[in-house]
Amino acid sequence: MKKDKNYPFDISQYGVIKYEDTIAGASDFEEKLRSFIEKIEVDQPADSPAIDFLGTQTRNDYQQRIEDMETNYRSKLDKIVQLLQDLQKERVITEEPKEKKPKLVKRKCLWVDDYPSNNEAIIDLYRQQGVEFDLALNTAQALDCLAKGEYDLVISDIGRGSEADAGVRMIREINRHLGSPPPILIFSSIQAVERFGKSAKKEGASLVTASARDLVLKMTEMLDL
Repeated sequence: MKKDKNYPFDISQYGVIKYEDTIAGASDFEEKLRSFIEKIEVDQPADSPAIDFLGTQTRNDYQQRIEDMETNYRSKLDKIVQLLQDLQKERVITEEPKEKKPKLVKRKCLWVDDYPSNNEAIIDLYRQQGVEFDLALNTAQALDCLAKGEYDLVISDIGRGSEADAGVRMIREINRHLGSPPPILIFSSIQAVERFGKSAKKEGASLVTASARDLVLKMTEMLDL
């Protein structure tokens, strides 16, 4: 509900619907919104202004928002695919012929982020090329994954919850627990990179960036795709 907006009647009695600004969150919101409207329809007559307001404006607005988010997601994925195709062409043209190296049978990455949906486009792209991903929401989960399996790369954000430098601390913990940790790439917001980038580099991060392009370039290089 928006502040200072006149609603046709008091709908606060019907409860609160939480909304997460992701494709999955929007879809979940739409389902809850339908139930919300159905409940109002039981209590209000068919010609009620609430039905006109909620049934046509709010429901349609969020349906359109979901469609827009899906379109935007696919657009980002298409751009990343095009970027990789362009990079591959550049490598064919500029690289000198060299003896082919046997590629890894299986490439596997660990991505640490408390909002994994933010990285879906990049993850989906590499999965299409046979790269496997495990997802961790925090440092404890990341350490557990690293203790159980081997990874070619670790990608992480920096800030998580109330811990603004969680990613930097995680690198320190990984180095402490593992003798030879895999390369760690930091992909986070511009503000976090500006504030903690030097510390992350000092702890051993192979890349610290807020640019999806730079991340894709480095991942492609290090995974030898």
